[in-house]
Amino acid sequence: MNMKALFFFIITIGIVFSNFSVNAQACKEDQEVRVIDGKSGNPLPGASLLLSGRNKAYFTNSQGAAAIDQLCEAISYTLQVRYIGYMPLQVDFTLRKGSILEISLSEEAIGLAAVVVEGTRNPAPTKPTEQLSGLSLQQTRGKSLGESLKGLPGLNSLQTGPGISKPVIQGLHSNRILILNNGIRLEGQQWGAEHAPEIDPFIANKITVIKGAEGVRYGPDAIGGVIILEPNELNISRPLEGEINIAGSSNGRMGVASAILSGSPLKAKDFNWRAQITGKRGGDFHTPDYGLMNTGIRELNYSVAAAINKPTRNLEVFFSQFSTEVGIMRSAHIGNVTDLEEAIQRDRPFYVRDFTYSIDNPRQELSHSLIKVRASQLLPKLGVIEIKYGGQWNDRKEFDIRRGGRSERAAIDMSLTTHSLDLTMKHKPLGDVSGEIGLTGMYQQNRNIPGTGVSPLIPFFNQASTGVYVIEKYVKPSYEIEFGARYDYRNLEVKTFDALDNLVNPILNFRNAVFTLGGQFDLTEHWKFSTNVGSAWRPPHVSELFSNGLHHGVAAIERGLFYPEGFLVPEAEILNIKSENSYKWVNELAYQGARFRISANPYLQHIENFIYLQPDPGSYLLTIRGSFPVASYKQTDAFLYGLDVNAGLDLPLGLSLTGSYSMVRARDLIQDNFIIWMPADQIRGGINKTFTSRLNPFLSLGFLHVAQQTRVDAEADFAPPPAAYQLFSLSGGFSIPSEEHHWNVFLQAENLLNQRFRDYMNRLRYYADDMGRNISLRVQYQF
Repeated sequence: MNMKALFFFIITIGIVFSNFSVNAQACKEDQEVRVIDGKSGNPLPGASLLLSGRNKAYFTNSQGAAAIDQLCEAISYTLQVRYIGYMPLQVDFTLRKGSILEISLSEEAIGLAAVVVEGTRNPAPTKPTEQLSGLSLQQTRGKSLGESLKGLPGLNSLQTGPGISKPVIQGLHSNRILILNNGIRLEGQQWGAEHAPEIDPFIANKITVIKGAEGVRYGPDAIGGVIILEPNELNISRPLEGEINIAGSSNGRMGVASAILSGSPLKAKDFNWRAQITGKRGGDFHTPDYGLMNTGIRELNYSVAAAINKPTRNLEVFFSQFSTEVGIMRSAHIGNVTDLEEAIQRDRPFYVRDFTYSIDNPRQELSHSLIKVRASQLLPKLGVIEIKYGGQWNDRKEFDIRRGGRSERAAIDMSLTTHSLDLTMKHKPLGDVSGEIGLTGMYQQNRNIPGTGVSPLIPFFNQASTGVYVIEKYVKPSYEIEFGARYDYRNLEVKTFDALDNLVNPILNFRNAVFTLGGQFDLTEHWKFSTNVGSAWRPPHVSELFSNGLHHGVAAIERGLFYPEGFLVPEAEILNIKSENSYKWVNELAYQGARFRISANPYLQHIENFIYLQPDPGSYLLTIRGSFPVASYKQTDAFLYGLDVNAGLDLPLGLSLTGSYSMVRARDLIQDNFIIWMPADQIRGGINKTFTSRLNPFLSLGFLHVAQQTRVDAEADFAPPPAAYQLFSLSGGFSIPSEEHHWNVFLQAENLLNQRFRDYMNRLRYYADDMGRNISLRVQYQF
């Protein structure tokens, strides 16, 4: 689809939905809402209430009450509740005549209890979730998505040096984790450890992590879980509002600046807009003893959005551009086998230099553009129907150290284009049953740009998929049950070369059906239990099938399933490839008291035909560009199980304690061995202090213990797992609130004692230590 066709597509959607007329019943009913303090029960006067899809703000009176007018019966609404000094809250509700929707807010402070909503029960996830919002999200501003999430229970990050990080959920990562950016599946070239998600976390007002398999709602690739980045709703009640974030850190001398502006013209209150821009610049990071040569980063991102909101329909357009340049540590690229073996055994890298912001080869240049068009229409007799288009253009260049003046010519130059179209209908509640049905489609093409002078690591391919699903929830005051089913079909056409340079054109077809069944139960006033069993699937990625060459980011030769010795296997074997099939059972038991809270999340997961990248110890390939270790993709049956525990205790005098424990075990059922690249056990703890003051100051001392990963065959890797380590952190901050302006200031010291360590989940641990002490300052201004 070219840009001209895309333009007409957007205009057509706008015309159709702006002229869609419905013989609807009049929406004239009122819903009374009361907002109170979650601890004292006192009313909160002046709380703001924003109704999704309507450009109007409501404010509570001296009794904490407000009336939301012009509502329809049996239609689901979303209400955003905000009050200075309290955690913001989003509430889903349907009109209940004569009843009061009572909402309890919790103070925005370290270690406080979760928000509690009282009144009509609203549908909640039947899978364990973690969330970053409010103060917790603000303290991560300036970090990558992987780094922002790694402090949550069950979350880790897979790193390639300090500048590249991707999320790990209960041991799974990369193509098994689905990322939704403003409702659109992020489709980028994310094969391999060093291909971090092309996304700017500043775009999000809330980040939600679903730790169960979500193959029904979101389709293939959600075997490990889903990460949802949600910006603020485009329901602005003022001509102009916004925020500015500035962050600086000592390690890498990195600076980050971001600004978000939004508004609604006085003469066109149904129209809302938002614009956002982020810039980042960092130089060589350093360990406690030396600098990490060529690990700098440059980044420039921006996005714009606009929406027309009517009581029964809306239209939204969103565009974002993500651009970055990342250096790959120079010491990971070695000239010969002898030096490579020595580099892995050395305590200090071969190449060390004084600090600089310059980024040399090897390096990456990435660009990711995304456009979203969404339109929805209320049909009173049916529900809400929504159509959503997503277009993505992802370009990646990787530059190697090349002779003959060719270093400025990219060794890998690829362009990935994705178009998606989703149609969903959330039907009108039928008694206690609510749900949705959906139809999805996607077309994707990868092209290798000529002129690199190197055989492509990833071949040319076309990929098309379609799916249909249904999800229903049965909701009662003390429990709810959810069931869903989905069917998907995917077609993959590849063009590549065999060992004799003959062009071959394998065509593979994959299809599968998945299900989910779960429930959430209020056992007592303080105890809750949720359980979910579900299946998910993932067709193998092209990189896992046909990779055959040097992967510069990790400085290794990678061979796909059909290049076991560097030669393409017969086509008949290609057609027999099987997709991954996952069956996961997740549970959560949670206790919420006045001062103490704890939750335990055990899980079991069986994955058939599990694909993983296995290093070949002692196997090195000498090329004209140097000597590199070899790793091959393998397929087996895997069994994963683990436990996440999270607890908190509020003490007198503004003190609180927090703690969490995470563990995951992964077995290769065919080889009867452990699977590599799984996170080691982790224990986190924190002592927090809040002070009684208008500025809401706080201090927090954090502790992290990461055990040595002993559940792996030491001979199945290039180097044994590193030793266990402990890190301390110290953070503090304060706020300056007012009616029109709000300041937040945070100061944080990570690796406070400047501890020397290597992390098992860092692909560059073979060559260098991890980052040393990092002191960062973040300032946020809201107006």
